[in-house]
Amino acid sequence: MNRRNFLITAGATTGALAVAGSVWLNVAASDEVLTMDAVAERLNGFRGKALVSSGKWSPAHVFNHNAQSIDYSMAGFPESKGALFQSLLGKPAFAVFAAKREMHHGLAEPIPGAYEISDSGNLDAAIDKFLASIAAFKAFEGALKPHFAYGALSKSDYALAHAMHFFNHLSEIRVSV
Repeated sequence: MNRRNFLITAGATTGALAVAGSVWLNVAASDEVLTMDAVAERLNGFRGKALVSSGKWSPAHVFNHNAQSIDYSMAGFPESKGALFQSLLGKPAFAVFAAKREMHHGLAEPIPGAYEISDSGNLDAAIDKFLASIAAFKAFEGALKPHFAYGALSKSDYALAHAMHFFNHLSEIRVSV
């Protein structure tokens, strides 16, 4: 692709994202409390309950996936979308999610390059793993690694991203009655 076509495509994509983002921002924002403590509280509320998922992944898989994401924010993601993607799409997408306080993404998409998570597994063990990852993140004092799609994030932005990520996945999980 030549430079002119690239610039036209990049400009059109950025414009389309800006329009879509502004339309989406006019929809009522999430009323969830988006903190790591709120995530931990919700997780602890699931102990001893039977959970079902309306999505492709079991609740244990979802909780292990969220723990994996937190762990990678400290250790480094196995693959990155690249600087151009992050600057043209990733950072603007995160800005919209943060402003909206709600994330939407493919709920059965693994983290690029991540080890495979079994769809079976003990729910309490997955909750324990997720809570351990939250505790490790809260105690972490080192430099956080760039997000595979959003790029560099501050600790508070990462905490918000992790909370939004969890609550987005939680949209497919219900307590079985």
